[in-house]
Amino acid sequence: MTSGVICDLLRKLPLFFTIPATFLSFLVRKAAHMSIYFVLGATLLYGFYPLNNLKNSVLFSIFTGIFYSITDEFHQGFSPGRSPQVTDVCIDSFGVILGVILFLILLEKKAKIAN
Repeated sequence: MTSGVICDLLRKLPLFFTIPATFLSFLVRKAAHMSIYFVLGATLLYGFYPLNNLKNSVLFSIFTGIFYSITDEFHQGFSPGRSPQVTDVCIDSFGVILGVILFLILLEKKAKIAN
């Protein structure tokens, strides 16, 4: 799959020579989880931001992202060869929170530039 292609490319870099292939594959898959949910978190806050209450927008974005992660893992339980993982929910949730934080940082920078 895609993670295999990325692992093959990374293995050509000196930094990754000594990392076992199975562990490198694990890292690539978990990084993909986090980065996808990072984008989700930022996008959710972008969508909810016009609610005029930043605190509620942030909380709603985080809870929506985490809820989506939980339902995504639950859904995996019905797919052959896949199983839901609590660690994936944690990694996904961390990605959502980082995405929200990045969006907040960008909002703050935008406000400073406007002033």
